[in-house]
Amino acid sequence: MVLKTFSLKSDGDSVEPLLRIKNLSVGYKTHEGVTKVLDNVNMYVYRGEKVGLIGESGAGKTTLLNTILRILPPNARVFRGEIVFNGVDLLRAKKNVLDDIRRSRIGIIFQDPMSALNPFFKVRDQLYDALRYSKFLDKNKKVDEKVLKETSLKMLKEVALPDAERVLDSFPFQLSGGMRQRVCIALALTRANDLLLADEPTTNLDVTIQEQILNLLRDLVNKRKLAVILVTHALGMLKGFVDRIYVIYAGQIVEVANTNKLFSNPQHPYTRFLLESAPRLTGEWRAKELPERIINYINPPKGCRFSVRCPYATDRCKTEKPQMIEISSGHFARCWLLRKV
Repeated sequence: MVLKTFSLKSDGDSVEPLLRIKNLSVGYKTHEGVTKVLDNVNMYVYRGEKVGLIGESGAGKTTLLNTILRILPPNARVFRGEIVFNGVDLLRAKKNVLDDIRRSRIGIIFQDPMSALNPFFKVRDQLYDALRYSKFLDKNKKVDEKVLKETSLKMLKEVALPDAERVLDSFPFQLSGGMRQRVCIALALTRANDLLLADEPTTNLDVTIQEQILNLLRDLVNKRKLAVILVTHALGMLKGFVDRIYVIYAGQIVEVANTNKLFSNPQHPYTRFLLESAPRLTGEWRAKELPERIINYINPPKGCRFSVRCPYATDRCKTEKPQMIEISSGHFARCWLLRKV
């Protein structure tokens, strides 16, 4: 088998991705020093494609999504890289160009609906403002209170909220967690005409509600033909939803493959650990444990970032950084154990 170097596009693929992230490195300035979180991240998403991003808490998933929209906190530092969306490098785009993309092309669902919604304003006020700011409404028609209300009610019904009139006139604290998340989905859809970023949209929700939210998202993105990046720490959530999966560990993409390949033939030790840790209905499952915790981002390992926890790590793993190699068509992994030389 010939191993190939990782590239942003599959062999023979001439279509330009909707979103292309190249060599992205991001960190944060702290009292202890400057952290190095994202490390040369490469990713692509095509129009209408559903992509999963999975990893432990603290792996850099939220940092990656926030960097795409340039909504990082003031202490964040983008060291290098490109994020090209529909031909525009978002990291270097002027404010008016970036604002236009935020208004009409990319929407985001945050992981905590309670903090994503303003507790001092009713749902009505927040939806109305989102509609006014976005390009969701027809600008050739007069936008008045009647139009805003009709559109808001339609959107709340589209996300399967019962009694939309009552929800529209409620404060966020008067709604359940699942209802708040549906409102957040409606808000995101006012902007997402091309790409939807979903940052762990089922966090802190009951299992039955999680499934409802995922089914709702799946139906909506298919209906609107949206590209999606779904971030989660639960592999089972992705099966049957996304086309491809990126596995991220400590800010490094360690494996990428289409969903079926990743589940049936995981290559990186960390991916195998995640799969083995997933609960099973048979009752034979036992939780897997890894030594140590996620790395110190101020002084990350020189080699593979997973080497401090990997049971198969060699001296080379600890001193030399492995590159992505192609295991089979479209299936890449970052591990010295996979190399023939």
